[in-house]
Amino acid sequence: MAEIARDTQTAGLPISGIGGITTWRDAAEYIALGCGTVQVCTAAMLDHAVGPTVIKTLTEGMRAFMEKKGYSRLEEFRGIRRDRVVGHSQIRRPEDSDYQGGHEPQEGYAPPAATTRS
Repeated sequence: MAEIARDTQTAGLPISGIGGITTWRDAAEYIALGCGTVQVCTAAMLDHAVGPTVIKTLTEGMRAFMEKKGYSRLEEFRGIRRDRVVGHSQIRRPEDSDYQGGHEPQEGYAPPAATTRS
């Protein structure tokens, strides 16, 4: 998103953030990266404890965040974190041999079986 917003050929194109938005903080991060809109899908379909109130909770949290920071409009912080995005190769990763690429090993799954050729 940030790369699209920074590139002179694509700057100004409307960007909509989608994927993993369940809280106001998630939405604020997408907006800070330059998104004009955010889309909430999975969180709205979750069980009755989350789904029906996700938009209300999201907007209330966003409103409180904006008041705390002194923002009156989304435009006041849209895109302020574009400069924080780095290329995949620049992400610092642990040196630990147990590092699983950010993913925990799946419990309940056996390692792939070794194949032998006859």
